[in-house]
Amino acid sequence: MLKIDRENHSLTPLEKPTLSEAAVRERYDLQEFICNSPDVFFVELGQELFLIGSELQPSETVQDRIDILAIDREGTVVVVELKRGNHKLQLMQAISYAAMVAAGAWASFQQ
Repeated sequence: MLKIDRENHSLTPLEKPTLSEAAVRERYDLQEFICNSPDVFFVELGQELFLIGSELQPSETVQDRIDILAIDREGTVVVVELKRGNHKLQLMQAISYAAMVAAGAWASFQQ
């Protein structure tokens, strides 16, 4: 994102502090901000999604919780896993949650 300097007719980059530097926590700040205004967040991502809920347990055998769960117009479930940092195993966590959600949906469908 750029800052417009009308006086000098120029652009300058805005500072990009990390969430940690800005003292924004995942669950108690970012997740709450998103859940309080999901439409704004999803539009920013370029997605048309409906918020299902937050802090949802994907399986009875897993103690972890999905940060945010949404669904699109076609019925595709979207797992939103919030992280302040960047670690290679974070993607695996989101994929495992998606698999648990899909397995649970399939089991419900078969009954």
